Amino acid sequence: IIEQPVSAREVFELLKDVNKAMELVNDQFIRGEVLESWPTDFDPQGNLVRTSFSMPWPFTNREFPHGQHTKKLDETTYIVGYTPIERSDIPVQDGFIRCPMYISGQRITQLQNGACKVEHLMVYELGGSVSPKFQDGIMKAGHIGAYKAEWRKLREVLFPQSLEDINNGALS
Repeated sequence: IIEQPVSAREVFELLKDVNKAMELVNDQFIRGEVLESWPTDFDPQGNLVRTSFSMPWPFTNREFPHGQHTKKLDETTYIVGYTPIERSDIPVQDGFIRCPMYISGQRITQLQNGACKVEHLMVYELGGSVSPKFQDGIMKAGHIGAYKAEWRKLREVLFPQSLEDINNGALS
């Protein structure tokens, strides 16, 4: 959970293009692609996307194909949702491991002070030989550090001012 000193609409507009957002805020992002249109009742403009990331040695690069759907829920709240897929007709890229992603995303809420609150939840497995126990234990600090870096960069993109503090307790 983080507050951004900009409107919820500004954050929503950036995050609803996951490929552009990752290019701006994630140093490990290699490429993103819209694989096909994937409309739903929730979001008739939804897409099936694939985001690809470089991994530090000794890990193999990872790809995350998933549905992306966005919606303005009411006057103050927006949702960017990522949904899992299992599609054998989409080949895994050479040199990559496909990572299963579970229901994830962001809820972006406009605050009365003009800022917004972004609640971020990502649930996935790194796949390959990385066990869930290793991922959720030993690698947990690295994951949290990576997300802190992303949110700092997001703030710099949207509001280029210095970042004063992050509430580490809220990230646990």
